[in-house]
Amino acid sequence: MCVHFASGRARSAWDTQHVAWVKERVERREGSYNHHVTATTARVATEPADLVDSAHPDRFTDARTSVGFNPYFGDYLSRHPGLNEWLGVRAPELFGATVRQATDELYGRIARDQGKGPVRCFAEKSLPDQLPDVFRTIWPGTREIVLVRDIRDVLASMLSFNAKRGTASFGRELLADDEAFAVQLAADLARLVESWERRRDEVLLVRYEELVLDPHPTMAAVAAHLGLDAAPATVARVIGEASRPAAELDAHRTSSDPAASIGRWRHDLAGQAPGLLARCDELFTPLLEQLGYPTTGPGARSADLARSLEDALGPLTGPARPTWPARWRTPSDP
Repeated sequence: MCVHFASGRARSAWDTQHVAWVKERVERREGSYNHHVTATTARVATEPADLVDSAHPDRFTDARTSVGFNPYFGDYLSRHPGLNEWLGVRAPELFGATVRQATDELYGRIARDQGKGPVRCFAEKSLPDQLPDVFRTIWPGTREIVLVRDIRDVLASMLSFNAKRGTASFGRELLADDEAFAVQLAADLARLVESWERRRDEVLLVRYEELVLDPHPTMAAVAAHLGLDAAPATVARVIGEASRPAAELDAHRTSSDPAASIGRWRHDLAGQAPGLLARCDELFTPLLEQLGYPTTGPGARSADLARSLEDALGPLTGPARPTWPARWRTPSDP
């Protein structure tokens, strides 16, 4: 199983198009995110009981849309530690096994409907929330890929896409201005960085820019991480087939080609509200540097912003950060 972490407009659809052509993967266009539903069900069903906002013994059997903790045990559990342990350990294991079997059978059925033979894994996208930890519990063989893109380009792409459609989305419709939107994106990216840092020895970090500008070694690393065929001929075939025009992606494009989308923020954001670029530098610099991206300046931050980011990310020490290849730098980059 491959979980992609990406915010909107991070070109995760383009990346998934590459992985889709690996033979062992189940490609699924309809009914996406089924495993999100089953994993969330498992998480909710095995969470500690909510003794306040939950079922009442007199109305328990009348509930039609939700169910809470078992209201009938009372002090019985405290007198039977063996039963308490079974409910806390074995029951969640059985429920997780049911969720896994249901999901695996569904993907198997999808594979048969698509004319595929036996498959070893499926791929889906996710966000850096609580579900990836649930995935690893239910599917111990889960392989994760953290897909990132320069958040400045993400912001530029989102604003361009909104202008193209004539409507605000991605959460921008809920905020007063583009600077507030940038603050929200910084918080989203902070969660992504924290999620990656917490499991960086177990997940593969892939930059969108690497996938576009240096696809062969990047896809070889992806295949090796997933335990798939990473032979040069296979990688070349995957890249060739996945690079064919895809009609379903046309409506999402806001640049002429993937390479043109890299660094677009320099001209796109310059035409937005005055001060937006400076605010982006303040917000995004520490996070981009943590991910190995070049930044445009010292990124001086206010004390309040520094404290809020450090609280979100925790200690920023650890293994050396990824190195941004020199050929991707521009004269204005340090």
